[in-house]
Amino acid sequence: MYQYMKQTKPILCSLLLLLAGSLCPTRLVAQEPVVGRPLVSGAALPATLNDGLAQLSCDFVITPSLIGSVNISSEEFPDLFVNCSSNKNNKPVRKPFIGCYYFKFKELGPDNNPIYYPAEKVEAPWSPENGNVKLYRIGDMLYAFSITSKKLHIAYWDETLRSFGKEWMYEGDVNVPMTVVDFDLVPQGSSATVVLMCRNKRSREPKIKSPAQAEYDSAGIYRGDIAEGQVLYTKLNLVEFTFSRFIALTPPKAILTPRAITAVQSPDGALSGCVIGNKNGALKYIPFTNPSAMDYIRNESGEVITNHCLIADVLSLKAGASADFFTSGEGGMTYYQFSGKFTPSGAPIYKEPKMVLHVQNDIHAGSLVSQSVADWDGDGVVDIVAGNSAGHIMFFKNYGTNSLPAFGLGEYIKAGGRILAERAGYYESQGPEESAWGYMGPTVFDWDGNGTQDIVYSYNDVIYKVVRNVGTPQEPLLTEPETIMIDGVELAGVWRCRPGLVRVGGKVMMLIADENEALHLYEKSVGNNVIDRGLVRLKDGKIITGHSTNFGERHYGMNGRKKLELADWDGDGDVDLLIGCARQGSFPSPELGLPGSRGRGLQAIWLENVGSNEQMVFDYPRQFTFRGVPYYVGGHETTVTTCPFGDTTGGVNLLVGVECGRFVFFEREDLKDVSLWY
Repeated sequence: MYQYMKQTKPILCSLLLLLAGSLCPTRLVAQEPVVGRPLVSGAALPATLNDGLAQLSCDFVITPSLIGSVNISSEEFPDLFVNCSSNKNNKPVRKPFIGCYYFKFKELGPDNNPIYYPAEKVEAPWSPENGNVKLYRIGDMLYAFSITSKKLHIAYWDETLRSFGKEWMYEGDVNVPMTVVDFDLVPQGSSATVVLMCRNKRSREPKIKSPAQAEYDSAGIYRGDIAEGQVLYTKLNLVEFTFSRFIALTPPKAILTPRAITAVQSPDGALSGCVIGNKNGALKYIPFTNPSAMDYIRNESGEVITNHCLIADVLSLKAGASADFFTSGEGGMTYYQFSGKFTPSGAPIYKEPKMVLHVQNDIHAGSLVSQSVADWDGDGVVDIVAGNSAGHIMFFKNYGTNSLPAFGLGEYIKAGGRILAERAGYYESQGPEESAWGYMGPTVFDWDGNGTQDIVYSYNDVIYKVVRNVGTPQEPLLTEPETIMIDGVELAGVWRCRPGLVRVGGKVMMLIADENEALHLYEKSVGNNVIDRGLVRLKDGKIITGHSTNFGERHYGMNGRKKLELADWDGDGDVDLLIGCARQGSFPSPELGLPGSRGRGLQAIWLENVGSNEQMVFDYPRQFTFRGVPYYVGGHETTVTTCPFGDTTGGVNLLVGVECGRFVFFEREDLKDVSLWY
């Protein structure tokens, strides 16, 4: 297993880059002048151009589950149904999407991107967390099916009430011999062909409690288990709702980390099988007539396709026979169109995937966004550059002004001629099942002092990198990422962090969280080398750490996740420190710190610089509240940056990047009630 993962990592990474390159939307050409909308404090930044066109997303939801593609409003293209659940720690000002939602098809855009109207809430009997629901048209009726290892449930769509009802119309027993991860069925008269993506082994974290032990042994092999998937095949009687014998369509290890399955069929019948996907974005095709010919799906250039987002769902277009399909997951929703061609081995070839879009939406950059606010294209107006959990960095051009911004579609940033992307690979803090997550934390900053904007970042790994801009301020041209070094080795800290950078007296100072979770200052020397300038301290001389409140227990995944911003928040001329925290992060110590030990709240804190820019010394942390009330923005991690958006007569405002992929704007007047806990 280790050798397989080790050998395929560079291949998967390169394929991810190639695919993501094809997903870059054409930059929207704005008519001058562009007037943005007034911003609402406590709300996400809206998309403004082209009727608010943005990636399809569901409000404050990390990953909406795609459960249906059905022609209701149009015969041209299917409408979509999605299931939405919200993090229990996520309580924004507006009510988040929870439950089942319907997206009506609007049109296909100039680049063949499907575009949808805003969502409509519909009543359904299943829970928001139930991902094992699929919708099918059988005759003139639209049905919802749910198949688990133990139960079969069925409901039907009432078009007049726009509802699936409050209760299932049918419930029966099922005895699938394995755990059902996902399923799909193809109605054929009074019966249906059913394919089930099953898990024959549950992933398991190593049972290790002592910090002296590691998740990987001395040979570098993971001590836990990695889930393996197998596809089962059966028939379902649609009159009596009974299943035939379950038959294995694939070997037990058809795909690692199994997640999704859908049946596809070309109109001429030449393509008939199923597409399966896993958590890492792999897509394979299994022909029904010859399952042993299972192979990866290719694009028209002949490369294997790796989905640009981390897959949660794969769903074909259910309007008649169709080999086209959608994917959804962390990073957005994508449409794949079958080219009608095959590889010599019989694997289907698909056209360049297209982002699925949504009008009257907020700008959306994938999940767990970590933003930097800067004038990226040198036009004198501040833009947004943001990393996400899928390992990409996206650029959102501001076509408006700083006070009234107008944002278009996000574009994937390239470095060295390829889409900039990072993936953890086999060695991941939470185990190899999380190998596809990148957790990009970029800071836009003129690293080499040549007048162009570079990007310094950390990601799923613990090291720091820089991509240099060798172009111009108006037309950035980035080199391949280069590692930042100290004393001949990589500068390392803790995972999933964003560095704080500032220029003081001509010197570049870089603040990170070191391997002990302490805030540590470094000075840039020649090239990409830095010099250690010591730990940053509070006014009483104590160091500042950001340990999780469960410090002392073994749980590496909850450490790190710190997003640092060096900026003058209070307008007194010196550089303060703002920190976006994880839900259990606690500054300056795990026993008595913010926000972890005092409740989760906004998860954005600031430390006033009571020293000088040359010798930073900070006051104890203070936690922001929004109009006197804690503002919950999720449970994973948060990025906080100052911004010139909106009215800045009283000083800069605040922008918070949250786990659902949105950027929440706060006017500083609403953040005056600052809780000082000490």
